[in-house]
Amino acid sequence: GNSMTLSHVVKMLEAARSMYRGSLDVLLSRDMDTASRICREDDEVDAMFSRIVLEVCGGIAEYFGIDPSIVRLVWAALVLFGGTGILLYIIAAIILPRKSQIYPGY
Repeated sequence: GNSMTLSHVVKMLEAARSMYRGSLDVLLSRDMDTASRICREDDEVDAMFSRIVLEVCGGIAEYFGIDPSIVRLVWAALVLFGGTGILLYIIAAIILPRKSQIYPGY
């Protein structure tokens, strides 16, 4: 499986959980400094998610020998129309081999 991508997903989920807890605290305390920090953390989580999606879509495209843009468009369409893309993404992130497993020395 792709343990590197899986570790990125875990890291992203931990950051999102921390943001969620912090946002509840901000709601009660009205601390604007903490609110600003949480907004920055949200940007970081968004960036992590984008990197993970790009990596998995690129791996799928390479595995099937197609353009990564096509995989990204199909994934986006599946997410928009019922959330199927999220489930397929998680499955792909777990079962697809890392590039270095297919191409030694990469």
